[in-house]
Amino acid sequence: MVVATCLIRLNRYNDALDVLKKVIERSPNNAQALYHYSFCHRASGSQKDAIDSLTKIIASSETQSADFTGSAHRGIALALPMHKVFEMRGTLFHEVQAHKLALMDLGKALAINPSW
Repeated sequence: MVVATCLIRLNRYNDALDVLKKVIERSPNNAQALYHYSFCHRASGSQKDAIDSLTKIIASSETQSADFTGSAHRGIALALPMHKVFEMRGTLFHEVQAHKLALMDLGKALAINPSW
């Protein structure tokens, strides 16, 4: 992950995608890797792939939250603020003209973190 983060900071998104793909192959539910993978796809102009990665994080969060807290989208087991995931996915939905989906996700981000 550190290598991928360095590559992202150097704006070498395609190289970072290669590193992150290997991390995700070994750990398919690694929320941090999926989030960075989504960021790189967005920076590379591939909104659909970015949305897909964020959707995997949300699905994983729902499963983990149900297992540990009985409530979805708390981000307890992920070490990743879920409002950030919904914020990015909502922004991506807006970019691809899916405005109803954008509003739903941005509303979820606000519900999770009203101070956002």
